[in-house]
Amino acid sequence: MRKRFYDEECQEAFYHLIIRVPEHTSGQTEYAFKDDHKLYLENLLFKLEGIYCLKMVSFCIMSTHVHIILSRDNDAHNQLSLVETAKRYKKYYKLKVAPDARCAAVRKFRIQLNNLSEFMRDLQRRFTFWYNNKSGIKRHGSLWHPRFKSVSLTSLKAFLECMKYVELNPVRAKMVKAPGEYQFCSWGHICKNDPRGSYLKRRIVAGIRYFNTLENKNLPDEKIFKHYAGDLEALAYY
Repeated sequence: MRKRFYDEECQEAFYHLIIRVPEHTSGQTEYAFKDDHKLYLENLLFKLEGIYCLKMVSFCIMSTHVHIILSRDNDAHNQLSLVETAKRYKKYYKLKVAPDARCAAVRKFRIQLNNLSEFMRDLQRRFTFWYNNKSGIKRHGSLWHPRFKSVSLTSLKAFLECMKYVELNPVRAKMVKAPGEYQFCSWGHICKNDPRGSYLKRRIVAGIRYFNTLENKNLPDEKIFKHYAGDLEALAYY
């Protein structure tokens, strides 16, 4: 996989990532994910995010494609201690005992944890393995397009518009009438106020503050979020 462009000018950068299934494959016209597929992919997404240094802001899992907005701190892996890295190494590889935190494998793994390409490769590869075993059908062709699409979000406007676009995907596909009604997206969790929703809500506010620090300096988190939520809901019924 070729090296991805990273925004090295900013300490923290935000990316819109898209993965799709092939539109035409040998012996099959498309792979449409059902609810159990979407749920597994969502759980896998959160599991990997809990291991990597990347932070999820928003996501939406559709039937044939997935949208993810992540933030990446350029120096996050260096801020991670070797002891903590060894614990994540153990979890990642499902080991009974964590390796020596000073070993070369752990040091190399720490660098991997801040790599977008490695994260997306993990997500696609692990889901494909599970999907193939579950289907029980000998498939032909790739489950995903070989490369994911990534777009750097470099302004508050781009960040807000992209989040709204991601959340409104199921509405525009006429799957639901409001984004909060869709189960497999960040807004669905936020509307349910479950643990994942609470986490993503904090990440949205943190992202808005990052891009608009001066204007939001004295505003409480709820007010910042309420303004964004109002814009999203208005667009849903536009």
